[in-house]
Amino acid sequence: RFFDKVVDLDAACLVPMLSDVSGSLVPSMSHPAQSGKALKVVQLPPRKDGEKSLYPFDACGIYSREKFSQLGGFDWTIGNPYWQKLDFGMRSWLWGETIRYAQALKLNYDGQSPSLDTTPDGDYGRFWLKNLAPVNSGDSAVLPRSRLLSYMARSRKGPKAAFDEFKAARDWVEACAYRFKGDASRLADLWDPLS
Repeated sequence: RFFDKVVDLDAACLVPMLSDVSGSLVPSMSHPAQSGKALKVVQLPPRKDGEKSLYPFDACGIYSREKFSQLGGFDWTIGNPYWQKLDFGMRSWLWGETIRYAQALKLNYDGQSPSLDTTPDGDYGRFWLKNLAPVNSGDSAVLPRSRLLSYMARSRKGPKAAFDEFKAARDWVEACAYRFKGDASRLADLWDPLS
């Protein structure tokens, strides 16, 4: 029955209910929130079967092999596990796929549940370029040239390294432009976890 539900939900990933060693629920459902121009991620415990999650917490879940492959999986060039998971989750939602909570799937940690290192490090820049900086213009997305100077100023990289990373991300966005169904600001504005 459970795997029938996986097919019925038609999700890129179904995430479980996670409990810590003492049996308490882990706040594993991630929801985007707009704070001015910044995107914040709020972690809450799961509430209802089928609830949306921005990304699979601790990468736990049952993935649709087909959708995972179509989405390009986890970006191996992003070393920080938090930014890597968030990149996969954002890409899923921005490309029209979903990540949802499956109440029937339950996992328990037998040790300390992982802490999330959300510090903006070198990998944050790549995440930002691929997910937050692109702008949707109708049926496709573009990484505007106007974002280059702000990226160079904040990237903590030399001008050549920042330019090269920006150009690589811009080429990637251009290659995937028609897969984008929206952009990050619209995703946060329209997010309803139970819809």
